[in-house]
Amino acid sequence: MKKVKLFLICVIIMLWLSSCAINQDNPSNSNTDNHSLTSEHDSIVVEEYNESTVGTTAIMVDGVLYRNKFQGDLTLRNLKYGDEAILKDTTGQYHRIEGTKYDLLYNVNSEVVGAPESVYCRDEQWQELKKYYSDSNNFTYQCVVKTNGVSTETFDVEKLDIVKLNELLAYCEENEYDPNDFAGTKNAKAVSTSSLGDRAYRFKMSSNDGLFSVDAKSFSILDNVLVYRYYEVMPEDKTLIINVPKELSDYFVSIITNLTLDK
Repeated sequence: MKKVKLFLICVIIMLWLSSCAINQDNPSNSNTDNHSLTSEHDSIVVEEYNESTVGTTAIMVDGVLYRNKFQGDLTLRNLKYGDEAILKDTTGQYHRIEGTKYDLLYNVNSEVVGAPESVYCRDEQWQELKKYYSDSNNFTYQCVVKTNGVSTETFDVEKLDIVKLNELLAYCEENEYDPNDFAGTKNAKAVSTSSLGDRAYRFKMSSNDGLFSVDAKSFSILDNVLVYRYYEVMPEDKTLIINVPKELSDYFVSIITNLTLDK
């Protein structure tokens, strides 16, 4: 009996030593910098509360921490990334973005192409990039004019009020068309598409590094008021529109009026 007990003790010791050796060979299995993975099947990291990074998601790739939403609500436009995924798990498929000095990853499985939550940077670069994309001087502002639904002209707008542009973008987001939610249509009215004229206007801001941009939706001017083209009903020649609030309308109508448009 004593021999059996001694044998079992030896087996337990050997198993414990083997477990220690595995953990040493695979340091990624242990917590890194007090971050822990949500499970062995994905790379999302559980973190302690940090006010500056609230609303962001962090992932661990080969022991390196990456974080998203450093660019605010901007959309990735330069979709150039490596062919080979550096990480595949239940959260998505991550590729390294090309053409930038920063270490950026893009989740190609994002529901919306280029969505803010789909782009990650190294955690130590996050504050620097956050500051860059929060500075209005690092962007180019434009008004894109489409005529008869075909030809387009793009005009640079040097002195665009970034606060008002953000307010216009927020207004569009709040009134985005959703065929499954008709509550938002209470502020909309149907007009003949032809009454909106042959021009549609769109305001755009693009980061100077060429990576990110954001577009306000399509607008027209009706009776000197900027209207958001909410939804076009085909083939009835009807368009649902929503009037932009007066202060914003006056500001952007004045910008459009000052553009050098071909008559």
